[in-house]
Amino acid sequence: MDWLKEIYIDHGAVEGINGLLMACSKDLAKGEESARLDDVLELAHAFTELCHHAKEEKVLFPVLRSQSDIQVCRLLNEHDLGKKLIRKIKEGEKDEKIRNIVTYDALLKAHIGKENRFFKECGQKLASAEQRALSEGFARIDADTLGPGGMDSILGRITGLKAGMGR
Repeated sequence: MDWLKEIYIDHGAVEGINGLLMACSKDLAKGEESARLDDVLELAHAFTELCHHAKEEKVLFPVLRSQSDIQVCRLLNEHDLGKKLIRKIKEGEKDEKIRNIVTYDALLKAHIGKENRFFKECGQKLASAEQRALSEGFARIDADTLGPGGMDSILGRITGLKAGMGR
């Protein structure tokens, strides 16, 4: 699969997970215990951090540093901030969880927009050998982290969690 198309698919899954977090925050705000929050946080860790960020940080960013080291550094800083917010959501009390989910939502939406624009711009400048190497690197990370069913399994988990929340 084309690496850029794969990034866009990954970003769609990350946005789906974020939507689940926002649904959990709404439940928490209504005083309801969000029974699915732990499942959503585990999925955010398993997919967003271990798979998607690994593709960007281990495979893509080293290639793109030659085009804009400053932009890559900014994106890495946002990854770190997102990871810290996820930890705070896991560890916080109700109001802290809600506040950190809302902050994560805003960060994520802006971050994905920046990445999509930057990756598209950079992708137009990459040689075909670099493009192939990115796609191969992504495939290796998918195989190592997603297990049987790959991305279909992740998308199925997102759909299942949405259904379990009645959304």
